[in-house]
Amino acid sequence: MWVETKINQESLLIGSFYRSPNSRANYWELINDSIRKANNTVLKFIILGDFNTDVFNNPSQHLTDILNQHQLYQLINSPTRITETTSSCLDLIITQSPQLVTRTEVLPAICSDHSVPCAYVRNTVIKNKPFKRIIYNYSKLNVDKFCNLLRQVNWINIIENNTMDVSAINFTDTFMTIAKQ
Repeated sequence: MWVETKINQESLLIGSFYRSPNSRANYWELINDSIRKANNTVLKFIILGDFNTDVFNNPSQHLTDILNQHQLYQLINSPTRITETTSSCLDLIITQSPQLVTRTEVLPAICSDHSVPCAYVRNTVIKNKPFKRIIYNYSKLNVDKFCNLLRQVNWINIIENNTMDVSAINFTDTFMTIAKQ
């Protein structure tokens, strides 16, 4: 199952997969086809699922081929199913864009013998700080008055005996004062 969602106005596909431990080999082709369709969109995606293949000890060649074919990254590095005698990673988080995920962790099991893999998706919101700006309406400019005021300024005094920075500040302040008039 795929769900399209938005994070900060950017669409993202979230895929949920379950592969039964006794499913036929052609089920991997269905998974591959579904991922191929998602990969053919412009959207980034994250897949969450129980693939019932241990990526630590004996990963399915089918899964390995799918990851390589689509240049996908498997992000879970801790066991998700622990028994008295075994420890395996069956529940995966997969994406073609690992930079989407800030971190992953495996949470305790809730109502299953599997722990819960969890991904924290990057949620950077760039907030623009409000600022004031002055907009000049040049259609109301009295060109003669503006030019006369500029001619009355002793520009040499503004830049003489000053550093370049101070001269630039003095020039800008003087010019803007006249423009505001």
